[in-house]
Amino acid sequence: MAVVLEIEVNGRPFAVAGHEALCVLHVNVSASGKLGAESTGTRHRGEDYELDLHAGGLTAFPDRQRDQHLRWGPRKRLVEGDEVRIRICNSSEFDRPTDSSPVKRYGGSNDAISERRQFRKAREIYSHLILKYGSKREIAAFVTRKLVFLRGERSRS
Repeated sequence: MAVVLEIEVNGRPFAVAGHEALCVLHVNVSASGKLGAESTGTRHRGEDYELDLHAGGLTAFPDRQRDQHLRWGPRKRLVEGDEVRIRICNSSEFDRPTDSSPVKRYGGSNDAISERRQFRKAREIYSHLILKYGSKREIAAFVTRKLVFLRGERSRS
């Protein structure tokens, strides 16, 4: 038996989401774009907005290496007036996930590698954004550090 979410849209079955190894199970109804009179909306939708439904979950197997992100059904577009019904129950009957992907782990023995990778990514983002958003003083300090580094690299060559 597992916690199961029976999902219907306008009286029609969408999915029966559940799995024996879940630690997270969710249904999201999202609205994005210009949702109110004072909103400027999002840059991708301008004056329009979008509604959608998504069901997913996360497994928690004892060995953790097999854990998966699970999804049931495609992301479903909704329109004003649609009715979404979710029934929460315990059952051993549920739909097979329509999609899954492995969980990416950042802990354990790869901590040093992951931290180094995260550091490099953060440095890359900083290097890009400092030139775009930094003050003149911050940019000058950044460029000076970069030049000192490059001179040091050339003298070693």
